[in-house]
Amino acid sequence: MTLGEALRAGARRLPTDTPLLDARVLLQAATGLTRTELVARDRDAISPAQRDLYDRFLARRAGGEPVSQIVRAREFWG
Repeated sequence: MTLGEALRAGARRLPTDTPLLDARVLLQAATGLTRTELVARDRDAISPAQRDLYDRFLARRAGGEPVSQIVRAREFWG
């Protein structure tokens, strides 16, 4: 599975108002990549360890846990 496929599949799993944004932030946290790197590496494979962590993050978010608590960070502005 590629990073882009993981992002799109993750967004489909989230019953939130902002599924793509949430999935992207969680994928960034799981892979350690920036938003720009995710775009540039869209076709790179996601490692099994990264996918496992991402799946756990998605399950937590689907259960209603805020993204900021999952990734232990909060956006300051914007």
